[in-house]
Amino acid sequence: MLSPADLVQELVDEGRITEAQAQPVRDAVASGDPMQVQQAMARLMLESELQGAVDAGELTEAQAQPLRDALAANDYEQVEQLMAALKIDRMLTAEVAAGEITDAQAQPIRDALAANDYEQVEQLMA
Repeated sequence: MLSPADLVQELVDEGRITEAQAQPVRDAVASGDPMQVQQAMARLMLESELQGAVDAGELTEAQAQPLRDALAANDYEQVEQLMAALKIDRMLTAEVAAGEITDAQAQPIRDALAANDYEQVEQLMA
């Protein structure tokens, strides 16, 4: 199993992340604090997955930016909420594509998601 420092270097060597993205992990490793290393690695992996989703066309840059902003602010509660909203939106898109619901049925849920009204989302999805 690769150490965090070796894994980060491998990702840089493969061009999957930049030196700038690798630096917080290197700093955490240098600090000797395992919790900081774990948090830095989790953030790096999430950022990498996010970019992969954008590159694959699964997310738009507009959808990805609020997540990047929340990550930059270390607001992990907001990250979780945004990820849940994206998951629901993707589910709605799949259901519309499959003909299970119409766009008109999905739109009120999307509107509630956009307004961060998760109580309304739950009610509409019940």
